[in-house]
Amino acid sequence: MPESTTPELKDTQQEDMQKDSLKQLAEEKRKAAAKKRRRKKIVKWSILSVVLLAIAAGITYGVYKLFFVEEVIPDVTAFSYRGPFSSTVSGYGQVKANRTEAVSVMARGELLELYVEEGDMVMEGDPLYKVDDSAVRAAISKAEGELADIQKNLDEIYNKIANLTVYAPFSGKLMNVKIHKGDVVAEGSELGTLVDDSKMRLKLYFSYGYEKDIKVGQSAQVSIPSSMSVVEGKVGAIEKVRRITQEGTVLFAVEILLDNPGALTEGMEATAELRAADGSPITPAEAGTLEYYRTEKITSSAQGKVVENNMIDYYDYQAGALMCRLEGISYDDQIAAITEQLAIKQEEIDNLYAQLNAFNATAPISGTVMSIAAQVGQTLEAGTTVLIISDTSSMTAEVNIDERNVNNIIVGMPVELRQDTAEGSRFYFGTVRSISREGKYDFGYAYFPAIISVEGGEGLYSGSSIYFNIVVSSKDDCLLVPIQAIKYTESGTCVFVKSEERPENAIDLPEGIVPEGYYAVPVVTGLGDTSVIAIVEGIGEGVEVFLQPGVKEPNMGPYYY
Repeated sequence: MPESTTPELKDTQQEDMQKDSLKQLAEEKRKAAAKKRRRKKIVKWSILSVVLLAIAAGITYGVYKLFFVEEVIPDVTAFSYRGPFSSTVSGYGQVKANRTEAVSVMARGELLELYVEEGDMVMEGDPLYKVDDSAVRAAISKAEGELADIQKNLDEIYNKIANLTVYAPFSGKLMNVKIHKGDVVAEGSELGTLVDDSKMRLKLYFSYGYEKDIKVGQSAQVSIPSSMSVVEGKVGAIEKVRRITQEGTVLFAVEILLDNPGALTEGMEATAELRAADGSPITPAEAGTLEYYRTEKITSSAQGKVVENNMIDYYDYQAGALMCRLEGISYDDQIAAITEQLAIKQEEIDNLYAQLNAFNATAPISGTVMSIAAQVGQTLEAGTTVLIISDTSSMTAEVNIDERNVNNIIVGMPVELRQDTAEGSRFYFGTVRSISREGKYDFGYAYFPAIISVEGGEGLYSGSSIYFNIVVSSKDDCLLVPIQAIKYTESGTCVFVKSEERPENAIDLPEGIVPEGYYAVPVVTGLGDTSVIAIVEGIGEGVEVFLQPGVKEPNMGPYYY
């Protein structure tokens, strides 16, 4: 039987159970309170976070609005206006010397001397430099010798051709004719003998005792026994030879000339008597024989057949008279071949002399030495440019004229020129010399090359840049707009007019070309420059025209760098 519980024990147990229940209830209340506190804390922080985020967003938005708001800049426009206008065409061009010559050596050689410096003024023909030309001179000497030999061969052929025709070498009587028509004669064959019998010669010997008594031009009485005649003669020549007779007499020769009255012939015996200054007679040691004044055998200098013969015995001929004509072989092929050789050799010599001129060069033009590309002692190869000379006394400026203005430029127009240097600006004047009629297209527009003659171009360097300005027109009253207002479209030249209502002369262009709020209006343009242009037709004064679109740029604020 179980033990029975006493009342005291039961009360104690109940108290313990109550205490436990209270503890449990207190713990549950503590946990519930803690949970409630955590929940409130979460809500609190959530609200705080939202607030903070809101504040941050506000600050961010404010900063953005303050510093990064896009600022809208309106379209750039301008109004058409009336005013005076001087139309000018300007730009930059390049100065060029009218003539520039590069002086080069034609063959390899050492530069021995240089006579000029850069910047020197030289006159045409002035020496410039000297190059060792010994090899070229040797080549010239050799080539000229070869040319002379070739020419000699050609001359010989022409002489043979010329010798086919025989002329009388002097006036005289022909004797001993040895040919007939149809004969074939060899080169060197004797054709006859031509004598000048208008005068006779008599050679006599006199004793040296008369040496001082006989003079050239002294009269002599010539006796011819066979004709029993005495003819007047003169001493023509004295030969101081020494002829000694068997008796030991020393003699010298005297030639006496006498006119032939017509009956004298060669071989006739004759003597002569001269007179000393005192009148005493002077006689020769012995008689002599008459000779014709001149005798020459006519020979053939070429081989050929006699096709014409005028040679007749005892016929008198004048100097240059035709005596006979031969027909020889053809020399055409030989002449052609030798002529070609001459041309080739002459060209070689000409080239060598050109090389020689380059070795020891002289200025080809008057001008300024612009540059020197060699030094003394340097060995130069063939074709090396030694120096460049430019005629700076006559300068031109090469410029380009815009296609919009080319029709306004006239040859002869005055031109203002300016060159900017480190020392300052230099001003010159010029004249439009020429304008090309063929344009060049580049970067979306056409331009026309023009040449400007520069007056007084001293100080200008060939190749340097120069500013030009041409005044083409001047008017007191023009309708003007900025050059940016002109728009080139497929429908022609237009301006974009800002207007609430569509202008009557407006045209439609493809979408996206004309900005919103504007209308495309065709215009006729006049003179213009780089800033403004005249409107001849299309719009009136005070019209607002589009220049360029506005832009949207971020406002970076005062702290943007």
